[in-house]
Amino acid sequence: MQINNKRNIDAFGLLESVVAIGVFGVSIIVGLTLIVKSLGIIKDNQISDQAAAFMITSLEQMRSPNIKAKDLIEDYYYVVMNNNQISSIQLDPAPIPSLLNESNCSPTSIYSVDVDGPDSSALVCNQLRVQKVNSTDPNSNLIITSRIVYKLSEETIVREIRSFKNYNIEL
Repeated sequence: MQINNKRNIDAFGLLESVVAIGVFGVSIIVGLTLIVKSLGIIKDNQISDQAAAFMITSLEQMRSPNIKAKDLIEDYYYVVMNNNQISSIQLDPAPIPSLLNESNCSPTSIYSVDVDGPDSSALVCNQLRVQKVNSTDPNSNLIITSRIVYKLSEETIVREIRSFKNYNIEL
C-alpha cells in the first residue's frame, strides 16, 4: 500500500505542473490580447486628438486678421490646404457645395487633410463654412463652422465647432 501512495504523490506533482503551465499559457494569451486592444485604443485617441486640434486650428485661421471678413462669401464651403504642415494653411473655396459627412470623406476628397504625416493611416476631413448672423444685413457678423470627420478603427466620428468673426473689425 505504501508503494502506491508514493507513486500517486509523484503523479500528482506532474499533474500540478501541467495545470500550472496551462494557467500560465492562458494568462499570457489574455495579457497579449489586452496589449493589442490597448494599442488600438491609443491609436484611436491619437487620431481623435489630432483631428480636434486641426478643427480648432482651421477655425482660428478663419477668424484671424489675415483673412478679411469681407472676402468670405456666405454659404461657401472652404477647405484647408495644409500641404502636410498645419503651419502653412491656405483657405480655398471648395468646388463641391455639399456638407461634409461620412459619405464624402475619403482619402481623395478635397476635404481630406494629413494630420500626422504622409505615412499616416488616419482618414481626416475638414470643412469650413461661413454664414451671416443676419442674412439681410450685408455687414453682419459671421458665424464660422469648422466641421471634421475622422475614421477610427470601428466607427466614423463627425464633430463641429462654431465661432464668430466680427465683420467690421479689421486689423
